[in-house]
Amino acid sequence: MRVDLGALGAGQASAVKVDEWHATDPLADRVGCWGGPAAALVWFQDPAHRETSFAVAVGPAVARGVPTAARAVVMAHAPLAGCVREGQVGSDLARRLAWVTDLLLLEGVAPGAGAVLVLGEEGVRLECLPDLEGLDPEATQRALVEHLGPCASLRVGPAGEAGLPLANLAAGSDPPSYVGRGGLGAAFAARGLKALAVTAREVEPVQDDAWAALQKDSPRLAARAEGGSLELFESLAARSALGARGGAQSVSVEEARALGDQARERVERRHGCKGCPTPCGWVLDESGVEGDSVGARFSALHPLGHNLGVAGVGGAHRILSCCNRLGLDAKEAGACLALWARDRPQLWGDAPALEELLEQMVRGEEPAAQLGQGADALGRSLGQSPDELPAQGQGMGAESNLAVHLGARVGVRGREPMRTFPFLVGSGFGRAGLEALVAPMPLPMGAEDPALPAGKGRLVWWHENLVLALDLSGFCSFAAAGMLADRVVDLDGLARELEGDEGEAPGERWLGRGAVLAELWRRVGGRAGAGIPNGVGDALAGTVMWTEYHALRGVGLIGEDPMGEGILGRALAQLGGADDEETPMDEPVPVEPAARGQVRLRASGALAEVLGEEPILELDLPAHVRSVVAQAVITWPAAAPLLGCEGAVLPGVHTAGRQLGPDDLVHDGDELDLILVVSGG
Repeated sequence: MRVDLGALGAGQASAVKVDEWHATDPLADRVGCWGGPAAALVWFQDPAHRETSFAVAVGPAVARGVPTAARAVVMAHAPLAGCVREGQVGSDLARRLAWVTDLLLLEGVAPGAGAVLVLGEEGVRLECLPDLEGLDPEATQRALVEHLGPCASLRVGPAGEAGLPLANLAAGSDPPSYVGRGGLGAAFAARGLKALAVTAREVEPVQDDAWAALQKDSPRLAARAEGGSLELFESLAARSALGARGGAQSVSVEEARALGDQARERVERRHGCKGCPTPCGWVLDESGVEGDSVGARFSALHPLGHNLGVAGVGGAHRILSCCNRLGLDAKEAGACLALWARDRPQLWGDAPALEELLEQMVRGEEPAAQLGQGADALGRSLGQSPDELPAQGQGMGAESNLAVHLGARVGVRGREPMRTFPFLVGSGFGRAGLEALVAPMPLPMGAEDPALPAGKGRLVWWHENLVLALDLSGFCSFAAAGMLADRVVDLDGLARELEGDEGEAPGERWLGRGAVLAELWRRVGGRAGAGIPNGVGDALAGTVMWTEYHALRGVGLIGEDPMGEGILGRALAQLGGADDEETPMDEPVPVEPAARGQVRLRASGALAEVLGEEPILELDLPAHVRSVVAQAVITWPAAAPLLGCEGAVLPGVHTAGRQLGPDDLVHDGDELDLILVVSGG
């Protein structure tokens, strides 16, 4: 569905065009039929569309009513990124939109104040509601429901109305879901809209008890539901990757655990996508905070908490509530405030002062108005080189896992979509488990070690293809990561459920589809055939990781295979055998004689409830991690579903900031942090 907002406002009959997807180019025609997000990506291949269109799309799993598939994709030229970006947003928006169209393309500019595009089963219309001007996203939704009746909406707050490039978009309510990657809220507001409202009924999810049971069987998804993504504080701190004060300091495991405990004391209720058996959202109470319900997630609380020197949940919650009220992307706002505080140390930890800066920024008042240009531009205006700018990665600290480091810097859609690394959520796979997960891709020796560069380029390539295919479907990538990591479903089973593909090797075909989408994203970003992207830096130039990733991404689409059917096979041919790139391994370390010793365990969430607080495990040491976990299962049998079985190790195991593999040795007196986590969120 293409809507010319200017023509619609003028009452022209040609303003709305609805048709089946079709493109004259065979590749574009084929890819666009994969689903709304793929068709949107094809649409933006045309440079003429990149700065004149805003797309809202739903994937095939949403349209088919697959449980937990409820993500809508928004795509546009994002002013902060300077190129096309996409984001996924929850709520009932996707399922209502799926009743009307798979892809909505907004063009032109809507006239009038408080413009709302209304999509219903009866048609499309544009309404001007001046009373919506200046309202925050929650108040806007309430006003829309009062005026239109039950509806889903996508809307901007005051920051979007002010044209700030770090404006985000809100969908749903109580609490809303937000999407803000690269300034998508500003791109939406540039079309003259305050909101898009969809009054159509929802596509009802199919009742699938077996599929729901698979999600419930994942210990990591259970832990995520228990921890509401705040378990990431502890996970990142355990591997010394959680930063504070713009990444200049590190956060200890004890500090991270204390923050999680504070948050648990303030949980008002839990929420999640409709039909999800393991809802992972937390809503914190409003103690001392004015405003509506605030969903608390790691990705919002950290950039506005520790990253700004705010140690407690209350201060971060207060600043997050302000961002939501103004319609500001929390990550970008936190990065801007951190830059501003570098030369104003009195601001660190002062939540009221930081909140006031955001209010002034949206009002356009100096000097805070400078923050509204975004972190990169602000850093340049403050005279800081790109290397000095604060990282905007997951933990904004020093990441030691080389695959995470690589993926955050080379992803075709930027670093944000590369958060779910199912092969990195813990170290329990071991070599055999990792090979089973990424089969038929061969792995060199050392690929399972997060500290070695071996195989990291191909792992990032594999994961990026997976995430592209998942985001196309509309299914929750975090749920998929948990199920794959815990081996309750394999890649073929996941592809069959989400695509309805009953043919042979659907998972391999799905990864090939992701590779095609990656190639189209490279073209949109002007990076097809390019060298190392800006910002990667000398640390990666010339590494085997970069060389391997770039070689795989460079296989591209060729004239002999315009549909990309053989793109996965061509990529695998680039790798050769698993023995071609073996990494020299250290000489085996002699194992000292075993003697009775003790290991202190630390855990949180559901695992801590079973193990108790910092339990002591006695066994013969030194011993491999898998042996320590096996002994813990014997000592605490109720913890077996959360620890692993048959040699598998489910939690991530860390000691002194270092991630351990299942075959690493544990010695007498070691303290081990056991963390069940799905990265990202």
